[in-house]
Amino acid sequence: MLGTFSGIRIVESDFLVIGPFEDWSGVHSHGRAARRRKRGFKQNIRYYTKPDPNFRQMPDGSIVCHPEMARILREKLASQ
Repeated sequence: MLGTFSGIRIVESDFLVIGPFEDWSGVHSHGRAARRRKRGFKQNIRYYTKPDPNFRQMPDGSIVCHPEMARILREKLASQ
């Protein structure tokens, strides 16, 4: 999505994520799950990504960021 806010051109990109991260909270025995995972058994591990908290300023003056970070940026600019 492309938009402007307070004269700043903001380009939103869903591809700007960091990760993947693993959530092992659903596993009962971490050591056993790790061993079985090596052997190819499916484990109760949740894989997820997070929005990249960094903004990228392009040479034309536009800002490229994840949509979640763009929302936070708009809120901060609106409160000033």
